[in-house]
Amino acid sequence: MSQPSTHHHHAKPHHAPKHHEDPPYVRAFIEEHLADAQAIQRKYGVPAGVVLAQSALESSWGRAVVSNAYFGVKGRAPSGDSTTFTTPK
Repeated sequence: MSQPSTHHHHAKPHHAPKHHEDPPYVRAFIEEHLADAQAIQRKYGVPAGVVLAQSALESSWGRAVVSNAYFGVKGRAPSGDSTTFTTPK
């Protein structure tokens, strides 16, 4: 049977991460789009957080939106109304 170790490691104390505050544009994006994301969740079952995250990713938190295309979706409205613009893609 082995004897208990008498060697003790002195670990550094664990510190909780510092509080992180989101930039104002992130808070504004969430406040502006949360209700719509929740409506999508109720209607289609896609979690609101996923809707917000994907929209934030595609639009750089709403700072790079072309013609309200928050998901980079391109197409024509049923009425035929559309916007034309040139992109690098």
